Amino acid sequence: MVLQMLAALVVFTGCVFWISTKRRDRRLPPGPCGRPLLGHYGMLPKTNIWTYFHALSKQYGNMFRIRVLGHDIVVVGSFDAADALLHKQSNRYSNKPRRRMGELSGLTATLPFMDPGPLFQNARKLFRQELGPRALTQYYHDIERTARSYAQTFVSDPNCECLEHNIDRSMGVLFMKVASGYVVNDDDDDRVLAPVKQLADFAADVLGGMYSIIDRIPLLSALPLWAPGTELLRLAESWRKRLHQIADANAERVREELTSGSPSTSFMGNLYSNSEEFNFDEEQFEFIAVTMTAGGMLPLQSASLTFLTAMARYPGIQKKAQAEVDRVLGGNRLPLMSDRQDLPYVSAIILEVLRWVPLAPLLARNVLEDDEYEGYLIPKGATIVANNWSITRDPKIYPEPHIFRPERFLSLVDDSQDPTTEHPLDPREYAFGYGRRICPGLDFAEAILFMNITHILAVFDILPTDSAKTPTSDEDIEMKTVGAACRVESVQCVLRPRSADALALLGDL
Repeated sequence: MVLQMLAALVVFTGCVFWISTKRRDRRLPPGPCGRPLLGHYGMLPKTNIWTYFHALSKQYGNMFRIRVLGHDIVVVGSFDAADALLHKQSNRYSNKPRRRMGELSGLTATLPFMDPGPLFQNARKLFRQELGPRALTQYYHDIERTARSYAQTFVSDPNCECLEHNIDRSMGVLFMKVASGYVVNDDDDDRVLAPVKQLADFAADVLGGMYSIIDRIPLLSALPLWAPGTELLRLAESWRKRLHQIADANAERVREELTSGSPSTSFMGNLYSNSEEFNFDEEQFEFIAVTMTAGGMLPLQSASLTFLTAMARYPGIQKKAQAEVDRVLGGNRLPLMSDRQDLPYVSAIILEVLRWVPLAPLLARNVLEDDEYEGYLIPKGATIVANNWSITRDPKIYPEPHIFRPERFLSLVDDSQDPTTEHPLDPREYAFGYGRRICPGLDFAEAILFMNITHILAVFDILPTDSAKTPTSDEDIEMKTVGAACRVESVQCVLRPRSADALALLGDL
């Protein structure tokens, strides 16, 4: 009798749970059916998943859901939804999905991996204080000098055979100078720059989910390092040590600069001199500063490659930009940061670069509590993903979105435009993140792009290679996955000096 009552209770409880689950599921966003238990595990593409999600948005709407091993992933494909949730409710949507590899390797001490809290808020305040529009002027000379050096690399490498290396080196030299005041020498590549680039690549892989098996099988992270099958744990331990080495080396360079008696001209030096304003201990400060040296390398590389690709594909746009540059510079000097307000078409090109190939096509956040949007339940514990690729390809916002067209943004940057013209959605509203997690170095990144682009336009013509494929009128740009970011699939261009006089402007550094 007791067993029968227990059996009935189990059946009754199971039925109640099943009914409540079905009712809850009916409130969830629609989405494709997966397999029993596994859901969509093993069914999602390993690369360019944003285009797959974009296709699902067309079928299920701008909010849909998939399930992977019982975990709900809610994808939003419109700016209105992403803005309403990740920006306007950023108190609920500021936590990133857990990355145990980030925890094991110590990356959670750097800004991109931090969860919101006092340390996170102070770190963001620190970045904005040093890299905001006003404070950034102290680094204008460094940005201008590095842009000139970057342009000089195309003199020795006009066929762009070492393009990615040259971009990475240029970014590394600038970040090291601005972060610590250290001037990179020609023999510093392996000792100083290579570790920073490797760190940037590793962090991008962690954010991109390359090591997500540790998240799916948490017990793996608890195994001793000597156990078989713990290669990832040993990799994490190796990176923990390397991260400390990079942070300590950066801090030592700053201390050397400060004790030299020269005035501080670096991010870390300025903050060391005013350390009482921020509640950081020495180690926290060093690790936050590491973000400065490695955090922007891949996004700026992507944007640089996008610009070159666009100019090679659209020679009319290139000529129009060069004409604007020539009008302002007169053909007898290189550009300066002070020229920016007089070059609205170049500024529009930068905005179109950020739209055409979004720096972060997908941005994921944890859902900390049940929420509702347009009648759909967003369940606690789910991951919500903003598909920036879908936003950039929305023809209602950007007509003919597959075409590179800077003119669509002129009303945002050119004061001479008709003030009654309706402004398009500014890519900066989503390209650098949302809400509390928007990139605090966005002004710095834009300044770098402006200087690098104007230097190239002033001195070089960007031409497609003989083997470059001519895209059809309705063909979109081909991209590939790089960790959590993306970039153009390939850059098929060569650079040629516009004239001997233009080339002479570069001179010798």
